[in-house]
Amino acid sequence: MKKSIKRILLVWPEFEISFWGMQYSLHQVNKKAVMAPLALITVAGTLPRGKYDFRHIDLNSQTITEADIEWADLVMLSGWGPQYRSILRLSLKCRKLKKKILIGGPLASEYHQILRNVDHIFVGEAEGFDLENLLDEIANDNAPHLIQGSKQPDIASNPVMPRYDLLDFSLYWQVTVQYARGCPFTCEFCDIIELYGRIQRTKTAEAMVSELEAVLNLGFRGPVFFVDDNFYGNRKNIKNILPAIVDFQKRRDYPFYFYTEASINLAQNPDMLKLMKQAGFYCMFTGIETPNKASLKETRKVQNLKLDLVEAIEICQSYEFFMQAGFIIGFDSDPDNIADLIVDYVNTTGITVAMTGMLLALPETQLERRLNSEGRMMGTAGIDQFGLPNFITTAHPENLVEQFQKVLLGCFSKESLNRRLNKQQSIFSRAHPTKREIACTELEFNAEHLHLYSKKVLQDIDKLKSSTKFDEYIQAHESYWNSKSIDGLQPQAEQAVDVVPDGAFT
Repeated sequence: MKKSIKRILLVWPEFEISFWGMQYSLHQVNKKAVMAPLALITVAGTLPRGKYDFRHIDLNSQTITEADIEWADLVMLSGWGPQYRSILRLSLKCRKLKKKILIGGPLASEYHQILRNVDHIFVGEAEGFDLENLLDEIANDNAPHLIQGSKQPDIASNPVMPRYDLLDFSLYWQVTVQYARGCPFTCEFCDIIELYGRIQRTKTAEAMVSELEAVLNLGFRGPVFFVDDNFYGNRKNIKNILPAIVDFQKRRDYPFYFYTEASINLAQNPDMLKLMKQAGFYCMFTGIETPNKASLKETRKVQNLKLDLVEAIEICQSYEFFMQAGFIIGFDSDPDNIADLIVDYVNTTGITVAMTGMLLALPETQLERRLNSEGRMMGTAGIDQFGLPNFITTAHPENLVEQFQKVLLGCFSKESLNRRLNKQQSIFSRAHPTKREIACTELEFNAEHLHLYSKKVLQDIDKLKSSTKFDEYIQAHESYWNSKSIDGLQPQAEQAVDVVPDGAFT
């Protein structure tokens, strides 16, 4: 007799204590997690309503019991690197209870070879894929272990309304929505363009407004995060969506204020910034990566070479954005004082959230391909966001770690954070009171978390430096350098080694 799946348990795994988790400061806003997860409720939205019975559990804000797992015909997971350990624990528990697991998301697409305890791995995107048929195949033991989903489907012609009704909004500071996938740029280290493409795909303005209406009708008001890879990646289409959002906000008396991620060249478009201000955007994360132009050129971050990076941040701030930025240490072209350059840039611009990590060669990226051709890879990038580089660097590992420590000490001391916090909060002195309250509250709990989290990372670094794994990591570098007959590192194809310490800084 043909079997069927009816009850599906959607589980969003737990994050390690991390840069983004804000675990040290969520008590300030009486929330369990920063943002409501979007991935699994989007997958649920591709399936017909009424045919399946869903439950959603976010392990960052809720607990899961054996009874929850026993209830399900299938457990569906998604996630990325910092959630790997939670995925591992959950998969072992499901296997013990003889429940099948289907996992998708970035971790599954990039690291499927390490997911040994799951039944089925979904690589790709869900829109345009016959998920109903796959569920029937899983129920009847006919599905393959590795499943290729849609490759960069058109999300405008395959509209999906996420199942926001499966979430408990009271647990979260932010609700998340998505307008676009992909990014047009060619940054060498970036996996987004490999996973989601360089031709950015966007939803229609009508679909986006419908999602905002759905969130509002379920009772949420407050900050909403557009989790786009680059909100400014399709300039033509963004001109259509922003007026629609402005109209929605005015009609609904501004129930939301928005946070997003965008490339810094947005600063060159004052008309767009004005529209975003009118729409209620209050925060933007951008990839600065490094103030060093040679490193930007090396990593093909060409958009950052075309403008003054200090002035660009100040322009965005003038439109009532508090700015967050990402920074990377470990480029071949980094000077010996790269930490000083980053700290000076952060303190000059007043950026409070300055996410800094060491360069990783992520799977299938241009960087990984280049380093493989040069014989410099040291195994697959670790699952930790702030681990050691997984390749032979031009800087000595001890110097690299020292520079990282200097950035943490220079950017996240109480004194430095408070100075930047005051500067950022002053941006909102004339903003709408609700917008000012949301922005200033978020700045405050960001600052508290970053101070405490950086202290944890510094302690982890001290432990790492005294470990045998770090000694082996240094020896691998020195062996590589000693094999070169000329001064400096001139990479050539050689056999890769794998001695990257796992879980270095998390």
